[in-house]
Amino acid sequence: MPNNKFKCKKCGECCYSPRLSKKDIKRIEKLGFKKEEFIEKDFRNFSYIKEINGYCMFLKRNKKASCKIYKARPTICRLYPSKLINNNCKAEKLASDKLFGK
Repeated sequence: MPNNKFKCKKCGECCYSPRLSKKDIKRIEKLGFKKEEFIEKDFRNFSYIKEINGYCMFLKRNKKASCKIYKARPTICRLYPSKLINNNCKAEKLASDKLFGK
């Protein structure tokens, strides 16, 4: 459940490579991207958006960060943030994040 009190600072700190569902992949493909352009697989064969310098490849970093595919962004991005660490922009680390080096 998203945090309704959260105000995005457009810093991009939340934009690490999200895990993708089949619906997420289809939404991104409808924008004209091919799977092999934006998907990486992990050791369990889960799909993630490729990273560039540790951030989602669709993160546009200028003075303010923005998402190049905002209208088709993955579900996890749509739900962000559900819980923040000390009210900053980094999401709470989950036990499963250790498996993926997040």
